Amino acid sequence: MSTEQQTTTTPSITLSKAPISFIAHSQNGELIAFAVNTQLFVYNSKSNTFYDIAPTDQHTAFVRSIEFSNHKDTIADNGFIMTGSSDKCVKVWKVVDGNKVQCSKTLPLNKKIICTALNNDNDSLLVSDKCGDVFRYSLFDDSKNKLSTPNQNNNNNNKASKQDERESDENLSFGHYSSIIDLKFSKCQNYLFSADRDEKIRVSKFPNSFDIEIFCLGHKKYITEVLVVPNKPELLVTGSGDGTIKVWNWKQGKCLQTLDLNDKLIDAVTIPQCFDEKNNNLIVSVEDSPNLFIYNFDQESSTFKSTPTTVSLKASPIKVSLVNNSFLVSLMTIEPTSDLLVELETTFEIRQQSIIAESVNKISTVSLDKNALKTLLETIEKKSNRKHVSYARNPQIHKKRTNGGQPKDDDEDDLDDIPSDLDDENTTTDAATTAASQEKPLKLRKMTVEGAKEIEQELASAKQP
Repeated sequence: MSTEQQTTTTPSITLSKAPISFIAHSQNGELIAFAVNTQLFVYNSKSNTFYDIAPTDQHTAFVRSIEFSNHKDTIADNGFIMTGSSDKCVKVWKVVDGNKVQCSKTLPLNKKIICTALNNDNDSLLVSDKCGDVFRYSLFDDSKNKLSTPNQNNNNNNKASKQDERESDENLSFGHYSSIIDLKFSKCQNYLFSADRDEKIRVSKFPNSFDIEIFCLGHKKYITEVLVVPNKPELLVTGSGDGTIKVWNWKQGKCLQTLDLNDKLIDAVTIPQCFDEKNNNLIVSVEDSPNLFIYNFDQESSTFKSTPTTVSLKASPIKVSLVNNSFLVSLMTIEPTSDLLVELETTFEIRQQSIIAESVNKISTVSLDKNALKTLLETIEKKSNRKHVSYARNPQIHKKRTNGGQPKDDDEDDLDDIPSDLDDENTTTDAATTAASQEKPLKLRKMTVEGAKEIEQELASAKQP
């Protein structure tokens, strides 16, 4: 049978429950939000019901982030939920009429969102795109948002002018030279942690994010996740594609401890999922492993016990969230009869009669053909584990993530190097591009206080007639 005939006769695959890629919850644990591909689901843990959400309000591409406002009571205190998506939009959601969650605002950013961080003021939103730039927007004061449409006169063959257009964006806060994988605020909200695919964790002051406090250097491959230890706010925990978990005193930029999980799986990719403050436990997952690894924290020495407790699950965990004194774990499985969410006690025993797990596992069905299914699973994997790592820089990853040695054709691919991120279609080098590459980039100058002042002066002069 020909390839064309095989393609046209491939039946749809029905998923009883599409994988849950993201879990977040309100401060009081009453509301729990789940991302399933392009859809947002919001669950009330008191009434044990889902809120109604109009299909027309939903995103049109993969949901990459969910943030709850910093209100104690999301419903009573005029709180909200914020989502970011690959459809280049940020949406603000509010509970209305007691049983509905409604999109109250859509912020079109014209940038492919990779990750977000919401400040405690419940207004300042930081958004990173796939080129390593971080933009600061206001969720509710539109006068602070200089939203611009792409310059239609900008020749796609001129990377230099495209770069200048990006860096003249008044919402640009700072940038890395590679894709930023994670953004987190410190507990005091005065510092910002940004981790990228070039093994760096940068500590910047906030709101003047161009002012670098220090770097945390030591990982040998890309960072997967950044986690602040709640009861030790000067400590930072990071996972990496090098198979280690590192504990940092981020104020000093010093690595205090390295936990090596390469003995658990070949080419291990570690993800610090969450920290149980009450029991001093760090929950870690390893990509492609059906286990959770629990490291107990010693308050006196500020280190973790080197030997973890292992908890076996039926499938690889995607996301682990501590909600109302139990762990909600989403699993990477698409079997119609398999659970996509399990609830664990803080003793890590599976709660057999879990009302929330039973409710979530009844999420309505979707039908996907093989290509759509492949795209969805790869996108979830990139978001939760490998994120935006360049296949070209990691031959092992490239080998594992291709089919028969052929590069995958994925519309959601964010893994190109930075030049191709700026211009996917450009294959030529002109004189202007060459000349521009020899100059000191604006992004590099914006990483210092002096450079930021210099750029502000240049932009002010450019605006004068």
